[in-house]
Amino acid sequence: MSYLGKSPTTGTRNRYYYTAAGSETSLSGADDNGKNLRFTDGSVVDVYLHGVLLVAGTDYNTTTANTIGGLAALTAGDIVEILVFETFSVPDTVAASTGGTFSGGVTAEGVMEGERYQNADSFSQDFTVPVNKNAMLVGPVTLTGTVTVNGTLTVV
Repeated sequence: MSYLGKSPTTGTRNRYYYTAAGSETSLSGADDNGKNLRFTDGSVVDVYLHGVLLVAGTDYNTTTANTIGGLAALTAGDIVEILVFETFSVPDTVAASTGGTFSGGVTAEGVMEGERYQNADSFSQDFTVPVNKNAMLVGPVTLTGTVTVNGTLTVV
C-alpha cells in the first residue's frame, strides 16, 4: 500500500535488552542476548527503562554511532529495552513466474547450474555461463549482448 510522500519500503524492528551492572550512562555493543546494537538513524530508536519510554534528546541521545548515551546513571539490575526501526527498499527484480527484460549485463556465477530461461526472457547485454555450470535456453529467448559460455549452454 502506498502512502503520500513515502517511498515503498519494508520495515524491520530489532529489539535489544541490557541489564545494568550499575552506574552506566551509555549502552553499546552486545546486549544480554549477544546481539550488537546497531542503527543507522538515531531518530528511529526508542529506549525504554523498565518498560517506560524515555524521551529522545532529553533522557538519552544517539549522537555517537550505535550508542545510547546521556543516560542518568543506571542502577544495578535496571532493564533497558532498545527498539531500532529500520527500513529497506525492495530491490529491482524480475519475477520468475512472469519473466521480464534485463537491460543491464547479466553474469551468473555459481547459480547457473540447471537454470532454465524461457518464454521471452531477454538479455540485452552480456550473458555468461561460468566454468563447469550448465544453462538451458528454451525459446523464445533474446540475447543481444555478448554470450560467453565457459560451461555448457543448451538451446532448445
